[in-house]
Amino acid sequence: MKKIIIVFVLISQLVAAQSKGTVKGMLTDSESNNDPLPFANVFIKGTTIGGTSDFDGNYTLSLNTGSHILVFSFIGYQTVEKNIIVKAGETLTINQQLNAKVGVTLDEIQIEAVVSKEKETALLSLQKKSTIIRESIGAERLSKLGVSNAASATAKISGITKSEGSGGLYIRGLGDRYLFTTMNGLPIPSDDVQNKNINLSLFPTNLINSIGVSKTYTTSGYSDESSGTIDIVSKKYTRRGFSIGLTGGINTAVSGLAGNFKKSLISDDVRFGFHDKKYVLSDAITYQKWNPLVSDNTTNFNFSFSGATKFQLFGNDLSIFTTASYGQSYEYREGVFRSYRANIEDNSFPYSLSDPSTAINNSPSVEDFYTKTTATGYIRADYKIGTNHTIAYNTLFVNKGEDRVYEAGRNGLGYVFDQQPQEKSAFIRDQNYQQTTMFVNQLMGSHKITDKNTLKWAAGYNFVLAEEPNRIRNEGNIIDSDGTFTYAYVGDFQQRKTSQKIQDNEYNAFVEDQFFFGKSKDDESPYKLNIG
Repeated sequence: MKKIIIVFVLISQLVAAQSKGTVKGMLTDSESNNDPLPFANVFIKGTTIGGTSDFDGNYTLSLNTGSHILVFSFIGYQTVEKNIIVKAGETLTINQQLNAKVGVTLDEIQIEAVVSKEKETALLSLQKKSTIIRESIGAERLSKLGVSNAASATAKISGITKSEGSGGLYIRGLGDRYLFTTMNGLPIPSDDVQNKNINLSLFPTNLINSIGVSKTYTTSGYSDESSGTIDIVSKKYTRRGFSIGLTGGINTAVSGLAGNFKKSLISDDVRFGFHDKKYVLSDAITYQKWNPLVSDNTTNFNFSFSGATKFQLFGNDLSIFTTASYGQSYEYREGVFRSYRANIEDNSFPYSLSDPSTAINNSPSVEDFYTKTTATGYIRADYKIGTNHTIAYNTLFVNKGEDRVYEAGRNGLGYVFDQQPQEKSAFIRDQNYQQTTMFVNQLMGSHKITDKNTLKWAAGYNFVLAEEPNRIRNEGNIIDSDGTFTYAYVGDFQQRKTSQKIQDNEYNAFVEDQFFFGKSKDDESPYKLNIG
């Protein structure tokens, strides 16, 4: 009896298999040069039969013979329906390209296109097809991590560390002099004469689409990088809309200093991060005071807005994305200061290493007060001519201000290590305001000449202005056990006001012609030739 049942089951399965057919194919993304579209929905209308495309955009369905309506859908993309006829034992191949939809209105609620290349799945797809060792982190992941700028975001990629002291990044253990930083493939200058690369904390996450790190040499790379290249891909239009954001917070190390939080004398001449120099230095010495000011309000805040729209221009799509932000934050540090020479501790506050008995309960003698402001503005325009040509332009404006008051030796145990002869029992106060203004302008193009040939080009102009309009240094000495204070008397410039200005104009460009060897660029063939 059991054998009869088994034979009956086998026969029924064979009959069922003969009455079925197979539908398979590949889904591609028209918004990304027809790259495979993973995790899109594929199903039969009116049934529960279906699935999703795999990592390479492929799908396979086993269906009963007859007529069906095959549906392709993806969030933010136009849903496509196709009438198909499935024959027993045959395989039907249906490849489909999905396009972004322009919007559907339902009772005053507008559902618009979300063509996101910020997603982890899209970045993993690019990483899989890349011929170099490249890791990326997108805006979707950044929002989950809650990071605020490109420096913090890059440090989330494996193999990259960030120095808490300097904010510098290290790839495979190698720092600034071995790195190279680009934005959309074009180099951007440094904002600090002491560093080769720009400070990535200048780039807030609201203008970042993704950050990619290449850890190998490439023919398209620059000769003065050996550990890696960091490329910031800026945001572009994904959907129509407008958003406003306002955040605030309190630094617990600062909150107790309200009314006593020091800021530089120069900060009184600063409005929204922009410095207005009232006096030339020779006049500032006599017309301007020397004592620092105090701030009553030490609340961190950040305001931002973003907007995007899309419309027709001369019969083609023109999309525009813009964002701007302004924020202010406060920091306070105190503790022991140590100086090193040849990697050996040379001296320290609050006591001299040569005479540790001078320490007073190891109490902190160094205080640092920081007030930081950052203003950004960004505009991106993409003009799509047909389906094969795109021209894009973006401009980025960043203005960073950092106000600092540094005091050392208030307990009378300071140490002036940067002059000869070196002084002990000294008090030092530095006041400085650093303003960095940066413009980045880029014009880019991508042209699909044939299915196996794509031409890309870009040109840029960068401008960086880094200023320290009025650096103030005061030095004094505690001359007896009663705390009697006098101005420092070693050398001629213990009480001084100085300035610094660095300006950089940079022009850059690249062109790359890419040829694919295979039936088309979407083939699995790994062979391609880059000329540029």
